[in-house]
Amino acid sequence: MLLIRMKYIVQLVLLFSFITRIDSQKVCPGMDIKDLEKDCNIIDTKPLVFKGDLDDKEVYEKMSTVESITAGVEIIKTSVQEFKYLSNVIEIRNPNGPAILFRQNKNLKRINLQSLTVLEANGETLQFDDDKFASNAFKDIESWVLLIGISGSYPL
Repeated sequence: MLLIRMKYIVQLVLLFSFITRIDSQKVCPGMDIKDLEKDCNIIDTKPLVFKGDLDDKEVYEKMSTVESITAGVEIIKTSVQEFKYLSNVIEIRNPNGPAILFRQNKNLKRINLQSLTVLEANGETLQFDDDKFASNAFKDIESWVLLIGISGSYPL
């Protein structure tokens, strides 16, 4: 009888831990990174926007837990040369447009997508709007190889 109760308790504990693990994913709506909550795992509904001057420490802290972005990323008028904030992201999707939009970034040369396995979009996966990223990357062979790697792995 005791053995049956122990099995039952173990099964309940395992089931509870499985359910808790699934429900522990924090889903946040996309918005400007400056306004994003901490500890988000999934960014959903609207694009995640990186715009203007960015506080490295704050952005890294907020992005350290993000694994999935389901409404795209917009990188707009930043002053960074290397965009490292998406290094932990596993998937970026956007059913309504490009997965990543680059707009008016004058200094951008590199983007770090080291954990990325999925890049999907409705149309172009990467879109450049009055942006210097592609031409800046072309001037630096390592940057160009990274950009070609992105475009070679995922259809533009």
